[in-house]
Amino acid sequence: MNICLLSPTFLPKIGGAEIVVASLAEHLTQAGHNVAVVTQWPRRGKGVANDSAFAYPVIRYKRPWSFTLSLGMHSIWKALAEAHKKYRFDIIHCHLVYPVGYVGVKFGRKDNIPVIITAHGSDIRPTSRYRRKRIIWQRITNSLKNADHLTAISSQMKEILHSIADSKKVTCIPNGIDIEKLTKPVEYQPDWPIDAGQNFILYIGSLKHIKGIDILLQAVNVIYRQGGGEMKLIVAGKGQMRDELEQFVIDNDMQDMVVWVGEVTGRFKRYLLQNARFVVIPSRSESFSLVALEALSCGRPIIASAVGGLVDTIEDGKTGKLVPPENSQALADAIVEMWNSDCSEIQENAKNKAKLYDWRNITSQYIELYEKLHESRGEPMCSPNLRGQTHRSASTGG
Repeated sequence: MNICLLSPTFLPKIGGAEIVVASLAEHLTQAGHNVAVVTQWPRRGKGVANDSAFAYPVIRYKRPWSFTLSLGMHSIWKALAEAHKKYRFDIIHCHLVYPVGYVGVKFGRKDNIPVIITAHGSDIRPTSRYRRKRIIWQRITNSLKNADHLTAISSQMKEILHSIADSKKVTCIPNGIDIEKLTKPVEYQPDWPIDAGQNFILYIGSLKHIKGIDILLQAVNVIYRQGGGEMKLIVAGKGQMRDELEQFVIDNDMQDMVVWVGEVTGRFKRYLLQNARFVVIPSRSESFSLVALEALSCGRPIIASAVGGLVDTIEDGKTGKLVPPENSQALADAIVEMWNSDCSEIQENAKNKAKLYDWRNITSQYIELYEKLHESRGEPMCSPNLRGQTHRSASTGG
């Protein structure tokens, strides 16, 4: 099949949605399908696109100059039209509802192409700013109702989609994980900002309010005041709260307990995941956590807030511990308990749980859905082979 993955964000930006789209594109290509990613150019200061490195074409468009005026989103339509003219898509798979789902549904109806929208959460969850914008929210709901199928990455997203669109066209397909890549052993490098053999707790994520990193540091402060200063927390991530959080650590004399390592990727990230005592995810809201899958794949127990997709991923008492959100005392108690426990059984349970999310399994679910939707149109699949174009990135604008 010729498959378009339409997403407002993509690599080199590092985040959940970006990694999901790149991984899905890679595994669809490995499964013999022809994939093209249509996405926005990275913002200034957010990295430089190196699209020739991908085994599939990447078509870029300029950031829409308006998210309210339809004309302002013409750059998305133009890039999609040029890509379809070249590659003749059998399926358009939109990641996020707005604006790409809105544009994708309109385009698909015009050219009779089945359209799938995957709801990642940020644009439809109850706290979304779009719900306060009447015109945009109407477009979102219309797009969900008119798409050929919807996929939810968690049971929470599935419930939200059921409240908006026909539940018969909603399927829950979670995000996936590359277990083989992630679990390949990594040797310690002496230039890394932690000591070899160090026993540590790990937080990986953005340093922003929704991720609850402030709650975690409050919990660490509770532990410190109770005499638990021997614990070490590695904080991996960047964000607008960094200065505020560092000042909290200094004000409470916890510099020996908290190590800031910034945003992590590649071998260092894998080393942290493979060697952490356990991982903490204290989010206030979480549609789906790739960090949770990464931790499970490496056999790391997880302590997390009982919110959103974390409730699906983590089995309380079996693969980790769920605590009430925004409760630093409960989080502190769970951390102390797990720090003092033998977690060998939880580690095995975590590895087994992760196998359900292996990208090969997740990709097979998407392929089955694509084929079902295409067959329902009663048309032959298009013939142009995208893989002949894989080492040249098409682009529109700059």
